[in-house]
Amino acid sequence: MTWDEHLGERIQSRRQYLERRDRGEFTQARVAERLTDAGFPMEPDNLGHYERGRSNITAELLEHLAPILGVSLGWFFKDDAPVDDFTEEVIASLDGLPPNLSQDAKDHVLRTIRLLKELTT
Repeated sequence: MTWDEHLGERIQSRRQYLERRDRGEFTQARVAERLTDAGFPMEPDNLGHYERGRSNITAELLEHLAPILGVSLGWFFKDDAPVDDFTEEVIASLDGLPPNLSQDAKDHVLRTIRLLKELTT
């Protein structure tokens, strides 16, 4: 898997989770519109190319996309197991932890929550 495919998969996974959660507020068209409003011109079809890893994903795109999707820049580069709705919610909530909490500590919290989920299912 290329980096563009990895990043595109992360973008699509998060966007689709938010779309389900917020009932259509995060369609490709709405996200493309928000990117354009934020100063990164984007057509809905182009967002689909990025999500499928067919277009080169730049740091500038991620910088504009992160606040729209409610994640940190570092979130795009995590190489986690397949992301389900529960994990998406946990990852997003980790961004709300105190800013002085290290990334290692956040990763530990995420691993602990995943382990608890496995033990209870």
